[in-house]
Amino acid sequence: MKKYLSIFTLLVLAFVLCTNTSVYAANKSKKSSSKQKISVYYENDVKSKYKDYKTYKLKSGEPAYRVFFVPNKKVKNFKILALTFVSMDKNSKITYDTKMLYSTKTLTPKKPLLADIEYLSEGIPNLGISYVDSSGKIQKYIVYESGKDGSIQLGKEDF
Repeated sequence: MKKYLSIFTLLVLAFVLCTNTSVYAANKSKKSSSKQKISVYYENDVKSKYKDYKTYKLKSGEPAYRVFFVPNKKVKNFKILALTFVSMDKNSKITYDTKMLYSTKTLTPKKPLLADIEYLSEGIPNLGISYVDSSGKIQKYIVYESGKDGSIQLGKEDF
């Protein structure tokens, strides 16, 4: 009988610990959803939602993509950057040369950016964005196309 009671007690304890972890995870995800972020969409997927937007046009050639960069809150010093691979260290940290393609003092949810993109590399990223968030911190992301579904994505990366 003691053996069954011990097993039952362990099961109840495990259930309580798992339940508390789930509550913690739910609270944590609520906090992260209120963080400042930028989403990226193909033009055809969302253009009807935006009547007023900034534009970045390529100086030469036709774009392979036209994408919207849409922040969930106002951001400052938004930049689109061309990334050129320089080297990779033993920990797989990539070093890039950067060239600014576009910048604007502010980007808002009501006035996002529609940008021409020449191409997206299938290997090492060749395009990035940066902006200053509401806490004054510079945020940097690479722009890439998903190999799974072809959607355009942002990935956190320091360059």
